[in-house]
Amino acid sequence: MEWIHMPIILETNNAEVFEAFSDHAVSRSPWEAIIKEARGMMQCLQSVQVFKIKREVNRIANALAQMAMRSRLCAEWKVCAPPGISELIDQECNPLF
Repeated sequence: MEWIHMPIILETNNAEVFEAFSDHAVSRSPWEAIIKEARGMMQCLQSVQVFKIKREVNRIANALAQMAMRSRLCAEWKVCAPPGISELIDQECNPLF
């Protein structure tokens, strides 16, 4: 959050996650604690919109998930994307500035 000073678009291909962020009712989902924490963080950001998208158009998230499962490491990239992801970002993302 300390690096983000612009509106955020959060895309998910999971209908349950989308509903959890769209509906602020408390659920008994095993993910409820994580959703609650994420909602709290989202309140600190300028603007966050959540969209449900099709799985096949979510290639960046899929590549990052695959990378995480292969490496089993926790990492963050603040200045540049990890190898292999930059190309997907160039193909799929629209720059705001």
